[in-house]
Amino acid sequence: MKIVHIASEVYPFSKTGGLADVAYSLPVSQKKLKHDIYVITPLYKGILEKFDKIKYTGKKTWVDTELGVFEFGIFKTKMNGVTFIFLSNIFLFERGGYYGEDGKDYPDNFLIFGGFSKAALNVVKYIIDGADIIHCHDWQTALTPALLKTEYQDVEANIVLTIHNLAFQGLFKIEDVLKLKIDPWLCGFEGLEFYGLANFLKAGILMSDFVTTVSPTYSQEVMTPEYGFGLEGVLKKCSFKFAGILNGLDYKIWNPNTDPFIVKKYNKRSYKDKIYNKIELCKRCEMVEDLPLFVFVSRFTEQKGISILIDALKVFTDEANFILLGDGDSIVKQKLALLDKRKNVKIFFGYKEALGRQMYAGGDFYLMPSKFEPCGISQLIAMRYGSVPIVRKTGGLKDTVKDLYFEGGHGIVFENYSSEKLIEAIWRAIDAYNSALFDKLILNNMKKDYSWVNTAKEYVRMYENVLYK
Repeated sequence: MKIVHIASEVYPFSKTGGLADVAYSLPVSQKKLKHDIYVITPLYKGILEKFDKIKYTGKKTWVDTELGVFEFGIFKTKMNGVTFIFLSNIFLFERGGYYGEDGKDYPDNFLIFGGFSKAALNVVKYIIDGADIIHCHDWQTALTPALLKTEYQDVEANIVLTIHNLAFQGLFKIEDVLKLKIDPWLCGFEGLEFYGLANFLKAGILMSDFVTTVSPTYSQEVMTPEYGFGLEGVLKKCSFKFAGILNGLDYKIWNPNTDPFIVKKYNKRSYKDKIYNKIELCKRCEMVEDLPLFVFVSRFTEQKGISILIDALKVFTDEANFILLGDGDSIVKQKLALLDKRKNVKIFFGYKEALGRQMYAGGDFYLMPSKFEPCGISQLIAMRYGSVPIVRKTGGLKDTVKDLYFEGGHGIVFENYSSEKLIEAIWRAIDAYNSALFDKLILNNMKKDYSWVNTAKEYVRMYENVLYK
């Protein structure tokens, strides 16, 4: 099959979250299954300077809108057999951020990603010469199915949409979206219209041939008012073409036996060498090393459970150490800065890859008390590095972490979203750390296999069902 992925960010070229990891690892894994794979993504500011193998093809494409005609240069590189195509436009993509700055979305995101979706379809039509499957990712490319069913009907391809996080939908004024010169019919109730606004994700769900999300449990949760963010009715209507496929983890990128960022490499046979990473991490944070060490590497947001984690940290003094790495709004950072004054709590702000990897390797336990979690990659990384995950029973966390009370269990799971339940889970972890069970927990985690191989095969089976119905 010829499969074309369209994504707003792709590791290692651009990344703000797990979408970028999927948009790289899934295509690479599908290439290993002998398919012809392309990935189309924006050429953001700074990419060319970091990746000198990306070359200009000498070709261009144009998108006509009421705001003007936008020209896109076409760049290309190949990595692990996958062809990565980059669309360049200085006005749209060479900004301070991908989606916004200073915590605010760009007001013309409808133009940035609506224009990108049109340009990507031009590439499929004129440069790649068609596709069997076009696979779009998240709201930024969710206008593509609607365009394919209207002004790009001559592109003979089936189209799939993956929802990585339903909380982000691409909501805009209808009059703004019409400036893209799309078919006005698309702005009706059976298309983009959503409580008086235009919703890119809604249109993508309705007009794709199949829709997936990133874990089986999350696919059920999003059809409820609690997790559906207003689209639960649309997803129920489309349940006949909707499923959850669990994300994987790239074990070449995330491997404690080869990781260049950690102090001491180790594997399942030499897992006791993991302790050297903990010693180095505690030394850096001026902490004693004989206490259980809990780490958190994520955004400091409510989705990730930061409010109940802050409350929980106030309870523990001499029983355990806590190291957190991430970023959030100013109010959350002020609260965390106060906790940082404690001898058993250390907070690092910003994204620091080397430190993050050292935390995965050095932590005894990995905290992931998410309010909701479509899939989660952090718990999979923690398991790979032998850090015991502490998770709330939701989404992909429920699908991947089994409580230690059960046979073969390898983590600590709590159900209700509250600081009290998180505190109970941390006490359980401390008890486990001080027992003979702890080494077994480390090994149980490191033996888990959540590689992309099985996930890629499941996606290909889904594509085949779509193609041959």
